[in-house]
Amino acid sequence: MFTTLPAEIFEAIVDAIPCSRDIFTLRLVCRQFAVALEPKLDYIYISAPSQHHSLWSHLAMHPHFARHVRTLRIVAENRLPRGFSPFDSRRVNTRLPVDLETTTFCQALRWMIDLRALQWGCDDTVPHFLGDGIWTTLRRSCPRLSELGVVDFRAGDFNTLDAVGDGSASHTWIYKSKIFDLSNLTQFSMVSGVMEILEEQEDGLDTEPLTRFLLRCPNLEILAVFFQSMGWSSPPSFDNIFTNANWSRLKVLSFNNITCSSSVFSAFVRRHPSIETLHGVDNLFLPIPWASIEHDSLPNLREFRGPLAGIKAVGASNAPVEVTA
Repeated sequence: MFTTLPAEIFEAIVDAIPCSRDIFTLRLVCRQFAVALEPKLDYIYISAPSQHHSLWSHLAMHPHFARHVRTLRIVAENRLPRGFSPFDSRRVNTRLPVDLETTTFCQALRWMIDLRALQWGCDDTVPHFLGDGIWTTLRRSCPRLSELGVVDFRAGDFNTLDAVGDGSASHTWIYKSKIFDLSNLTQFSMVSGVMEILEEQEDGLDTEPLTRFLLRCPNLEILAVFFQSMGWSSPPSFDNIFTNANWSRLKVLSFNNITCSSSVFSAFVRRHPSIETLHGVDNLFLPIPWASIEHDSLPNLREFRGPLAGIKAVGASNAPVEVTA
């Protein structure tokens, strides 16, 4: 029956399948399905560094291929459509202006109407695109985006992100970009070194944009926020976030280098019995008030990783959990 459907209807049915793994399985049903799904599966998962200009140009000029992308990882690892070679900086004789590369990438991103997950950088790779156009394009053109991971590392001169490691880049911190104009995510992770620029400031990190963003994600299932700091800056307070958040589907909560008052943290944990995994790393001087966790407030907790004070508190709360220091 399906093999006799018009191609447009068959594609519409496949597009409605939420899990990409199921589409790969569907390919094994018969030869006709394998042939019909080949273009989609070739582009459904792409991983490439930001400098892979030929790939972004190809996707910008061929929207019928870009529309198949569901997972996009801007990292050093290469997982490319057939016909593309991994990016090798040693073979690049001339480097395109960053603003041109950014424009090309945004044009490609504009066609990714089925994009579900985006990983922006990793520990040793920082995308070197400029400006807020990428986040604006995501908000306008990728309505199905639900998973976002961001690495915001390495400070260069003048509070900028150093993409090449020599302090010469001109990239603003992602934390200070329009990334927080996005909404309705189910998974969000962020590792940021933005606190490094606050070592000489007294006001601390402004968490209002992050707060507004997270509260616009009512169906959040995974939240991981890590602020890296080698100095003496005060950790950001999550009191406002934890006071107003009500994520009924929250399963995974991970954080480090944040602070929160006892009453707020206790009430937040009590309102989120759905939490199954809890990882926390304390700030050296302002630890999380683990002792405020109430008895039986984490009935579904299966994994805890954190300091000794947290292990004791979770154990005393009667949570059915395996703990790791």
